[in-house]
Parts: sequence; C-alpha cells; structure tokens
Amino acid sequence: KQFDKLEKLNLCDNNIGENGVKHLIDCKFDKLEKLDLSSNEIGNNGVKHLIDCKQFDKLKELSLSLNKIGENGVKYLID
Repeated sequence: KQFDKLEKLNLCDNNIGENGVKHLIDCKFDKLEKLDLSSNEIGNNGVKHLIDCKQFDKLKELSLSLNKIGENGVKYLID
C-alpha cells in the first residue's frame, strides 16, 4: 500500500498492537512527518519494529504515549 502524499497520520486509541505496527511498516509513506500511535497497546517489540523501519527516520513527531513500552522500548527510542 502506498500513501505518498500523506503528511500526518493519527491512529490514536485504536488498539493496533504489535501486529498493527507490522502492517503499518509494510505501507509506504514518502512524506509522513507526524505519526500518532498513542493508546494502542504497543509494547517493546512494536517500538523495535518502528525504529528498524527506515521510512520512519524522517518523522518530525512520533507520539507513543499511553502504550505498554518498558525500559527496552525506551532504549530502542534513544539509541
């Protein structure tokens, strides 16, 4: 799936979890700058999938509040 003109995506409070993150990283977002994934039951593995996906390196804003991110997930984000 390709979303080449999308700049902002708000998926807040959809409980997408790790499987939803896996599907999200399979999509192509050429111009995405803001991604809100707060309140989605995302844990450490979901964060790792996001961080490993190079297309999200261009994000200016990423919201992951109110998820199940532990110490390892935080480490993925700051490394």
